[in-house]
Amino acid sequence: MKKIILSAALCASLAFAANSDYKYEITPMIGGNVAEGNLNLDDDHYAIGGLSFGVNFDDTVYDQIEVGILTSLEEVDYDGIDRDTDITRLFTNFVKNYELTDNTSLYGLVGFGLEHFENEELGNKTALFGNYGIGLRYEFSNDMAL
Repeated sequence: MKKIILSAALCASLAFAANSDYKYEITPMIGGNVAEGNLNLDDDHYAIGGLSFGVNFDDTVYDQIEVGILTSLEEVDYDGIDRDTDITRLFTNFVKNYELTDNTSLYGLVGFGLEHFENEELGNKTALFGNYGIGLRYEFSNDMAL
């Protein structure tokens, strides 16, 4: 099983209803991915885009559970062969927010998902992956944040 580490530091997301006063959140995402070196990809980083849906909670260890989909925005080249692939991930994350100011918060996440390679080459197969990350969220208003 291959493991992938998503780089949340490279991902920027625009969140609707990002504040915990709201029960649900929709987040379009665009960013980058840094893969483990054992995947035999020509570049171990590439652009990704996707969408997630979150449910906010009060009085739990985590503040939100999100489910989503991410896909490579361009074909990813394999190392040493004339083939490329699209990579798609379905994921679930557990998110914890740490308020810094009224409009700014730091967040951490851990999660898991299923990674699908369109062209399975050099030992890369559809499999489970794990991810983690940290980020900074700035709320512009009660219903929009970056």
